[in-house]
Amino acid sequence: EDSFLNQMAQRLVATTTPHSQMERLLAEQIGVTVGLHLLDRYAVEAPAVPTPSLHPAALARVIDFIQTPEGLRASLADLAAIAGYSTSHFLRQFQAAMRSTPHQFVQRQRVNRARELLSRTQLPLAKIALDCGYASQSHFGTTFVRATGMTPRQYRKGQRGK
Repeated sequence: EDSFLNQMAQRLVATTTPHSQMERLLAEQIGVTVGLHLLDRYAVEAPAVPTPSLHPAALARVIDFIQTPEGLRASLADLAAIAGYSTSHFLRQFQAAMRSTPHQFVQRQRVNRARELLSRTQLPLAKIALDCGYASQSHFGTTFVRATGMTPRQYRKGQRGK
């Protein structure tokens, strides 16, 4: 029995009805990760040629795109296409270059963008949630608390005191 496959299958089932683009991105990454795990663990022969690293210009294009409102909602396939790689190749190369998955990187960018908006604007939380690519204010709040340890309102209030 392969405990990793069992865990990934359970996580994939949990994201089969994605409520947001981020859950879709996570589901795509899980699928690619499972495929890579199967190849790594069960393939008869490993690839003979090492894969080259993600080209700096491709990485810059992807990061620039992620900084846009559309980029905060992009799928793994969208990001791979911008880089000019297959989805599985892009995932491996992005992880090697950035030391995080595209999903983790996009999540951090979304939270950073929300912090900026909370600090510098009076926009309603629901508007900030949508502007940062969250499906709802509730999803935004949950993710923000997980990342910062405080609610968006608490963060905004703390920034005003500075």
